[in-house]
Amino acid sequence: MGLACWYFLRSRPGELAPLTRGAVEAFIFHDGRLPAAEDGFVRLFDVIVRVENRRPIGVVQVGAHQYHALANGKIDRDHIFQVQATAAELMFRPGLLENPVPGVIEAGHHFAKRRLDHMNTWQPSEAERAMLRQLVNKKARRPIM
Repeated sequence: MGLACWYFLRSRPGELAPLTRGAVEAFIFHDGRLPAAEDGFVRLFDVIVRVENRRPIGVVQVGAHQYHALANGKIDRDHIFQVQATAAELMFRPGLLENPVPGVIEAGHHFAKRRLDHMNTWQPSEAERAMLRQLVNKKARRPIM
């Protein structure tokens, strides 16, 4: 038993297309290009699939991620740095455990998590979720989602 990751690109609202792992890795880690939506974001679904004997048997997890892209279709490294800085702020929140102020509830980590979610995830519509379900089941050649 093992896992596989399938990717689907949302080029614009209501449009999904399968994407190779190589294309996603080239975009994120190298100088690859992907088409961005009008707002400058590349939106992807990643679907973690459980496989047995190289046959998909079920969906483990679905993620909806967004990456800011430059005009030429390459990933915006400055935006990635901002996302990483926000994640670090969330993980290493100074003052969270040391010297709490009496009567003050520390809530900064909640705001940092919310800011991080807004920076790197998106909320697909029900129609897009239904379309994703259809594409995943087609690729699996049977209903798994």
